[in-house]
Amino acid sequence: MGFSFFSIALLTYIVIALLILFVLYVVFAMIKIMFFNPWLESKERMFKMQLEQKELQQKQN
Repeated sequence: MGFSFFSIALLTYIVIALLILFVLYVVFAMIKIMFFNPWLESKERMFKMQLEQKELQQKQN
């Protein structure tokens, strides 16, 4: 009796822990998308602009 109760409690704790981890993962993923994506896009834009400037300079030369 005690063993079965213990195993059920253990399973419940594991399930709760997994749910918490999943929620944290989703929250962090959303934060990453919200804050990291615009930063990446601006970096990409800057890089493209630099490439275009280099190409223009090469054409002028």
